[in-house]
Amino acid sequence: MADGDVARMIVGARHHRVSWVPHEPSAVLSLLPEGTRAHPDRHVFAVQYVVDSAAQTSGLDAHSAALVGVELDIAGPDGPMHAGLVTHVVASTPAAQRFYAGLGCHVTAGRTTVSVRQGVVTAETRCDDVTVLHAGSRVGAPTVYETAHHDHVVTPGGRPIVATLPWIATVADPWVPLVVDMPDPSHPAAPLQPGRDPQIVDGSYSPNAAWCWPQIIVAGEAAHRVPSYPAPFSS
Repeated sequence: MADGDVARMIVGARHHRVSWVPHEPSAVLSLLPEGTRAHPDRHVFAVQYVVDSAAQTSGLDAHSAALVGVELDIAGPDGPMHAGLVTHVVASTPAAQRFYAGLGCHVTAGRTTVSVRQGVVTAETRCDDVTVLHAGSRVGAPTVYETAHHDHVVTPGGRPIVATLPWIATVADPWVPLVVDMPDPSHPAAPLQPGRDPQIVDGSYSPNAAWCWPQIIVAGEAAHRVPSYPAPFSS
């Protein structure tokens, strides 16, 4: 069983994150559930990760995934990183697909690879052998140890819920963005694609990231907010 009624842990994942300003900043507004506000600069984000072994996760088995979404106008619990509304997911296995669909995300089947060669990270997500997300960065050694909590907003049952994910990782320093592209205009996340000259605002790479999705309880269409939605999101 791989839905949101129990916590799910992932350890030792290769994890690449990048955020940018989309070519059409207004495209983010149509994705916002009632009561949420987008980042004032309309930032969007993508997380691409790979879990190589079932021993690295509680119940999700070996899989890869790409999470795409909209940064919101509220900082996370541990500092400057904004909460992210996860809108679209590409996942490689039925278990991961069911899990993210249970969180209210638009899920498609596909595979993600994250590799490093001569100090360059290449993260690529493909659906039916078509690239839907490509990101790259130049990185230094993974010498920065991070512990934090990141807020992700999901919409099981159609209602926004804040999921606070504890995070532990060694992160590469420096991290220099090289490219981000969403070359398939037919993919549902394509409205969030960057412009021809991408304006990349943030990102990171870790070869061994660990995080945990908390328990998220949904009864029919009624979602119990766990934890309660922060006041700045109130409409």
